[in-house]
Amino acid sequence: MADEQDRPDAENVADSEKKPDLIKSSDPDETIEPKSDEEEKPAETVESEAAPVKAKQKLPKLSGGLWASIGAVAILLVGAIAVAVFFYLQYSDEKNKNDAGVQASQALCAFSPTLVKIDWQNIDVYFKDVLDGSTGEFHKEFEGAAAQLKDTLVQGQVKSEQKDAQCGIQSASKDHAEILLTLGQSVTTITMKDPQVRQLAMVASMEKVDGRWLVAKLDAPWLRAQ
Repeated sequence: MADEQDRPDAENVADSEKKPDLIKSSDPDETIEPKSDEEEKPAETVESEAAPVKAKQKLPKLSGGLWASIGAVAILLVGAIAVAVFFYLQYSDEKNKNDAGVQASQALCAFSPTLVKIDWQNIDVYFKDVLDGSTGEFHKEFEGAAAQLKDTLVQGQVKSEQKDAQCGIQSASKDHAEILLTLGQSVTTITMKDPQVRQLAMVASMEKVDGRWLVAKLDAPWLRAQ
């Protein structure tokens, strides 16, 4: 009987071999089981092992027809830009011409009282002001005829002034314009004490010189009719 009691139970030995050793804690009633190998692996390592490897993506090859389509679109785009630039330049040129015509017209209308206002008692100022606002052919003609014309105006005691004026653009470029001038002129002379009103119309050639619009050519009938 003593031998049977001293001999360890076979089932208890087997169970002790299968069960892992328990780690004793400070609490006598608590035992801690050791962690398995899978639990001890870091989370990043597990995730990296589980993540699938992505294959490198290759760009799709363009067929010859697609390249031709892209080329056609590029040609159309370039053509559209060229057309847009052409029309912009046309518009800009027309705008510049219109602006020049307006400026020349305004300059002539502002200058017309100087052309018409004559006072035989202050004749030198008249010639000076007209020459200051003229250029080219008209300037030369007026300057050349100044001496003879001055004598005629003084002897005839001519006085003249503008009643109204209107200017219209006939044609214009950047530095040149043809302007139609219509005006009313009131005139008295030594033999004509009561003022007579004349309606005159003429075309003035205007030239832009150093930023100023000047009269370059003008048929001035009132100067010959005195």
